[in-house]
Order: sequence, then C-alpha cells, then structure tokens
Amino acid sequence: MAAWVVVVVVVTAGCGSLAGDSGETADSATVTPVPVETPRPTPAPETVAPGLATDRVVDYTALAENHGRVINSTAHTYRRNVTRRYANGTVWRAYSTVIERNGSALRYRYNWTTATDDATGQVIDRWSAGGRTFVARTDGNRTTYAVENATADGGPVLGTRSGYASSLPQFLQRLNVTVAGTESRNGQRLYRLETPEPKTLPPSRNVTFVGYVTPDGVFTEYRLSYEVVRRDTSIGVTVEATFEGINSTTVSRPAWVDDIPEDDRPG
Repeated sequence: MAAWVVVVVVVTAGCGSLAGDSGETADSATVTPVPVETPRPTPAPETVAPGLATDRVVDYTALAENHGRVINSTAHTYRRNVTRRYANGTVWRAYSTVIERNGSALRYRYNWTTATDDATGQVIDRWSAGGRTFVARTDGNRTTYAVENATADGGPVLGTRSGYASSLPQFLQRLNVTVAGTESRNGQRLYRLETPEPKTLPPSRNVTFVGYVTPDGVFTEYRLSYEVVRRDTSIGVTVEATFEGINSTTVSRPAWVDDIPEDDRPG
C-alpha cells in the first residue's frame, strides 16, 4: 500500500526564473505529493531440504541433525575410503571401511595398508547378531577369531549408535559449504554442496569439499580433500564416502563365522 510524502519545492526569484514569469514571490512554495512504496519484508528462502535453500545452506545444524537422524534409524550401507599420498602421487597409507546396518544387525569391515617398503596391513571384520559381536582379525597371513558381548543382553554392541554418521556435517559451516547446483542421478534429484574456494583450517590447508544431498536431507556421497605437513613432508589426503542402500540394506553373514566353535555361533 503506497504512502504519500509531501515534497516542498521552493522556487526562487531571479533572471529567467519561474517566479519572474508567473509573478510569484520568492517566498512562494509548491506542494507536490509523491508516492513512496512501503518497504516489504524480505521473503524467507525456499527450503528444498532440511537446512537447504535453492542457493545456499540456511541452517547447518538442521542439515547435520537430519542426516544423522535418518542414518541412525534406517538400514543403510556406509563406505569410506581414505588415501594419504606423498606429493609425487605415491600412496603412503590407505584405509577402507564398510558398514552394513539393518536394525540391530550390523557388519563392520575395516582394512588398512601401507605402501612403504615394509608394507604392512590389517583387516578387521565384525558381525553383530543376536546380541553378540563376532570378530575376525587378520594381521599379515594370520587370522584370529573372537566373540564379544557374549552375555544374553549383549551390552552395547558395536555400532548401535553409528557415530560415523554424525561426524560428517560438523565441518560444513567452517568450510563455508554452500549449494552449487543440482544433478540428476538414477532418476533422483540431488543438491550439490561444495566449498566456493579452498580453505585453510590449521594444520590442514587447501581444504575442499563436494557432497550430494537428497531432497530428504541425506548425504548420498561426499569427497573431502586437504593437505597436511608431517615431518617436513607434504601429504595429500582424500576422503571419499557413500551412503547406499537406504531402507534396503541387508546385513550379510560372513563365511568365516563357520570357523568359530559351534557353541559360540549365533542361533
């Protein structure tokens, strides 16, 4: 609704002035009403997913909490690969993690290797079922087995809180991650989040992030890259992760369970 502001225009006398032509004195005044638009409040950004607008992240906390809530309560498969490289591209260390979860059933597989002359590695495979956790640990050519949480109630079984799901978004605000556009994959619309430019978060430098979020506010994948200096040597680190099989993951029973004494196996 327009408001009216009164503008007073003073017409002064002088050679060729309007006052001289009309005979009005220098003290004469003309009152002219001018319409002025009433300021309107800036509309709230359109929310396309929890914490996301079409062009930016509007609430990092909402995005983080929603992602964690869905992942912690839904069947899924989480895959994470971490690679550390020297400046010449040679792999120094590599780590991989796979977690399958469906309700109380969970399987966790962790593998790390070094690519140095004295190459070493370790594989840990944990499978939880029936309130117990069965573990196969391989160091070199030797594999050992163990049963944890063997009592009836089982106590806290590995992974019931899926803490890895809530650790992802805590860096997003510090990295100034924003919405860079959309993509369509397998018929699903995804929002691309990324750092506008490399950031420095001591001791890390050249930190970049790219991730994809569904309209439900769940990350399907992300890639985090940065550099650190260790003993005067620059190391490049890449972290790649995916969240797959949402609502459809089934936890696979590892074949090595048959190598565990029969009395310790799940029913």
